[in-house]
Amino acid sequence: ELADGADGVSDLVDSDYVTALSLFDSVADEITMVSIPGVTTPTVRDGVLAYCDNNKLFPVITAPKGSTRDEVKTLRKATSATYGAMVYPWGNLVDPLTNKDKLVPPEGAYMGVASRIIQSRGVGKAPAGTEAVLRGFTSMEFNLTKADCAELNPVGVICLLTRRNYGLVVWGVRGLNSADSKMRYVSDHF
Repeated sequence: ELADGADGVSDLVDSDYVTALSLFDSVADEITMVSIPGVTTPTVRDGVLAYCDNNKLFPVITAPKGSTRDEVKTLRKATSATYGAMVYPWGNLVDPLTNKDKLVPPEGAYMGVASRIIQSRGVGKAPAGTEAVLRGFTSMEFNLTKADCAELNPVGVICLLTRRNYGLVVWGVRGLNSADSKMRYVSDHF
Protein backbone atom coordinates (compact mmCIF):
# COMPACT_ATOMS: atom_id res chain seq x y z
CA GLU A 1 0.00 0.00 0.00
CA LEU A 2 1.26 3.44 -0.89
CA ALA A 3 1.36 6.03 1.85
CA ASP A 4 2.25 9.69 2.33
CA GLY A 5 1.82 10.52 -1.35
CA ALA A 6 0.30 13.63 -2.82
CA ASP A 7 -2.20 12.34 -5.38
CA GLY A 8 -2.19 14.50 -8.46
CA VAL A 9 0.14 17.06 -6.94
CA SER A 10 3.53 17.55 -8.47
CA ASP A 11 6.34 20.01 -8.01
CA LEU A 12 7.72 19.12 -11.43
CA VAL A 13 8.08 21.90 -13.98
CA ASP A 14 8.51 21.66 -17.75
CA SER A 15 12.30 21.87 -17.58
CA ASP A 16 12.38 18.84 -15.25
CA TYR A 17 10.64 16.69 -17.88
CA VAL A 18 12.87 17.92 -20.70
CA THR A 19 16.05 17.45 -18.68
CA ALA A 20 14.95 13.94 -17.65
CA LEU A 21 14.82 12.84 -21.30
CA SER A 22 18.63 12.51 -21.23
CA LEU A 23 18.16 9.59 -18.83
CA PHE A 24 17.07 7.59 -21.88
CA ASP A 25 20.58 7.98 -23.35
CA SER A 26 21.87 4.87 -21.61
CA VAL A 27 19.05 2.70 -23.06
CA ALA A 28 18.41 4.47 -26.37
CA ASP A 29 19.43 1.35 -28.31
CA GLU A 30 16.76 -0.66 -26.47
CA ILE A 31 13.78 1.65 -26.89
CA THR A 32 11.77 2.80 -29.87
CA MET A 33 8.96 5.02 -28.58
CA VAL A 34 9.05 7.91 -26.11
CA SER A 35 6.21 9.83 -24.50
CA ILE A 36 5.46 11.85 -21.42
CA PRO A 37 1.75 11.00 -21.22
CA GLY A 38 -0.57 13.86 -20.50
CA VAL A 39 2.11 16.53 -20.27
CA THR A 40 1.07 18.68 -23.20
CA THR A 41 2.81 22.00 -22.71
CA PRO A 42 4.66 23.37 -25.75
CA THR A 43 8.00 23.22 -23.90
CA VAL A 44 7.68 19.53 -23.04
CA ARG A 45 6.19 18.58 -26.42
CA ASP A 46 9.00 20.37 -28.29
CA GLY A 47 11.57 18.81 -25.96
CA VAL A 48 10.26 15.30 -26.62
CA LEU A 49 10.17 15.91 -30.38
CA ALA A 50 13.71 17.32 -30.46
CA TYR A 51 15.11 14.53 -28.28
CA CYS A 52 13.49 11.87 -30.45
CA ASP A 53 14.62 13.52 -33.70
CA ASN A 54 18.20 13.69 -32.40
CA ASN A 55 18.14 10.04 -31.32
CA LYS A 56 15.99 8.56 -34.10
CA LEU A 57 13.26 7.57 -31.66
CA PHE A 58 9.49 7.66 -32.20
CA PRO A 59 7.67 10.27 -30.09
CA VAL A 60 3.98 9.91 -29.29
CA ILE A 61 2.20 13.12 -28.33
CA THR A 62 -1.35 14.33 -27.79
CA ALA A 63 -3.28 17.55 -27.38
CA PRO A 64 -4.37 18.83 -23.98
CA LYS A 65 -7.37 17.18 -22.36
CA GLY A 66 -10.60 18.71 -23.62
CA SER A 67 -9.14 19.96 -26.90
CA THR A 68 -11.65 20.36 -29.69
CA ARG A 69 -11.18 18.88 -33.13
CA ASP A 70 -10.24 22.32 -34.50
CA GLU A 71 -7.73 22.91 -31.69
CA VAL A 72 -6.13 19.53 -32.43
CA LYS A 73 -5.88 20.34 -36.15
CA THR A 74 -4.25 23.69 -35.37
CA LEU A 75 -1.78 22.08 -32.97
CA ARG A 76 -0.92 19.34 -35.47
CA LYS A 77 -0.35 21.83 -38.29
CA ALA A 78 2.06 23.72 -36.01
CA THR A 79 3.95 20.52 -35.12
CA SER A 80 6.48 18.73 -37.28
CA ALA A 81 9.12 16.15 -36.59
CA THR A 82 11.08 13.54 -38.49
CA TYR A 83 9.36 10.73 -36.60
CA GLY A 84 6.30 10.33 -34.43
CA ALA A 85 2.55 10.38 -34.03
CA MET A 86 -0.13 12.60 -32.55
CA VAL A 87 -3.07 10.66 -31.12
CA TYR A 88 -6.50 11.99 -30.13
CA PRO A 89 -8.67 12.02 -27.96
CA TRP A 90 -8.09 11.12 -24.34
CA GLY A 91 -9.81 7.99 -23.01
CA ASN A 92 -11.59 6.66 -19.95
CA LEU A 93 -10.51 3.60 -18.04
CA VAL A 94 -11.65 2.12 -14.78
CA ASP A 95 -9.41 3.35 -11.99
CA PRO A 96 -8.64 0.27 -9.86
CA LEU A 97 -8.43 2.41 -6.72
CA THR A 98 -11.88 3.97 -7.06
CA ASN A 99 -13.60 1.53 -9.45
CA LYS A 100 -14.82 4.60 -11.39
CA ASP A 101 -14.00 5.90 -14.85
CA LYS A 102 -10.95 8.12 -15.01
CA LEU A 103 -9.93 10.24 -18.00
CA VAL A 104 -6.33 9.52 -19.00
CA PRO A 105 -4.01 10.53 -21.83
CA PRO A 106 -3.99 8.21 -24.86
CA GLU A 107 -0.26 7.90 -25.55
CA GLY A 108 0.32 4.74 -23.50
CA ALA A 109 -2.65 2.94 -25.03
CA TYR A 110 -1.45 3.83 -28.53
CA MET A 111 2.10 2.68 -27.74
CA GLY A 112 0.72 -0.62 -26.45
CA VAL A 113 -1.22 -1.18 -29.68
CA ALA A 114 1.80 -0.24 -31.80
CA SER A 115 4.06 -2.61 -29.85
CA ARG A 116 1.55 -5.44 -30.10
CA ILE A 117 1.09 -4.99 -33.88
CA ILE A 118 4.84 -4.71 -34.51
CA GLN A 119 5.50 -7.84 -32.48
CA SER A 120 2.80 -9.90 -34.16
CA ARG A 121 2.87 -8.56 -37.72
CA GLY A 122 6.22 -6.78 -38.10
CA VAL A 123 7.14 -3.17 -38.72
CA GLY A 124 5.53 -3.09 -42.17
CA LYS A 125 2.01 -3.34 -40.73
CA ALA A 126 0.69 0.02 -39.60
CA PRO A 127 -0.65 0.00 -36.04
CA ALA A 128 -4.19 0.89 -37.06
CA GLY A 129 -7.45 -0.61 -38.26
CA THR A 130 -9.85 -3.11 -36.81
CA GLU A 131 -7.09 -5.30 -35.38
CA ALA A 132 -5.60 -2.31 -33.53
CA VAL A 133 -7.96 -2.58 -30.56
CA LEU A 134 -7.32 -0.33 -27.56
CA ARG A 135 -7.24 -2.45 -24.43
CA GLY A 136 -8.34 -1.00 -21.12
CA PHE A 137 -10.29 2.01 -22.33
CA THR A 138 -14.04 1.94 -21.65
CA SER A 139 -14.84 5.02 -23.74
CA MET A 140 -13.23 8.06 -25.28
CA GLU A 141 -13.42 11.68 -24.14
CA PHE A 142 -15.10 12.50 -27.48
CA ASN A 143 -16.94 10.06 -29.72
CA LEU A 144 -15.25 10.67 -33.06
CA THR A 145 -17.08 9.82 -36.26
CA LYS A 146 -15.78 8.69 -39.64
CA ALA A 147 -16.26 12.29 -40.79
CA ASP A 148 -14.04 13.51 -37.92
CA CYS A 149 -11.37 11.03 -38.93
CA ALA A 150 -11.67 12.05 -42.59
CA GLU A 151 -10.84 15.57 -41.46
CA LEU A 152 -8.12 14.73 -38.91
CA ASN A 153 -6.27 11.82 -40.55
CA PRO A 154 -5.08 13.75 -43.65
CA VAL A 155 -3.42 16.40 -41.48
CA GLY A 156 -1.63 13.71 -39.46
CA VAL A 157 -3.79 13.10 -36.40
CA ILE A 158 -4.33 9.46 -35.48
CA CYS A 159 -7.88 9.03 -34.19
CA LEU A 160 -9.07 6.69 -31.48
CA LEU A 161 -12.69 5.77 -31.99
CA THR A 162 -15.37 3.14 -31.62
CA ARG A 163 -15.96 0.80 -34.56
CA ARG A 164 -19.06 -1.37 -34.49
CA ASN A 165 -18.21 -5.04 -33.87
CA TYR A 166 -14.61 -4.18 -32.94
CA GLY A 167 -14.75 -1.74 -30.04
CA LEU A 168 -12.26 1.07 -29.52
CA VAL A 169 -9.58 1.09 -32.22
CA VAL A 170 -6.74 3.16 -33.65
CA TRP A 171 -7.86 4.75 -36.92
CA GLY A 172 -5.24 6.50 -39.03
CA VAL A 173 -1.59 6.02 -39.82
CA ARG A 174 -0.13 9.41 -40.74
CA GLY A 175 2.89 10.51 -38.78
CA LEU A 176 4.30 13.89 -37.82
CA ASN A 177 6.66 14.27 -40.79
CA SER A 178 5.09 16.80 -43.12
CA ALA A 179 8.21 17.45 -45.19
CA ASP A 180 9.28 14.02 -46.47
CA SER A 181 6.68 12.06 -48.44
CA LYS A 182 8.69 8.87 -47.82
CA MET A 183 8.03 9.29 -44.10
CA ARG A 184 4.31 10.11 -44.31
CA TYR A 185 3.05 7.02 -42.48
CA VAL A 186 4.01 5.76 -39.02
CA SER A 187 5.04 2.37 -40.38
CA ASP A 188 7.74 4.22 -42.38
CA HIS A 189 9.27 5.38 -39.10
CA PHE A 190 10.17 2.03 -37.58
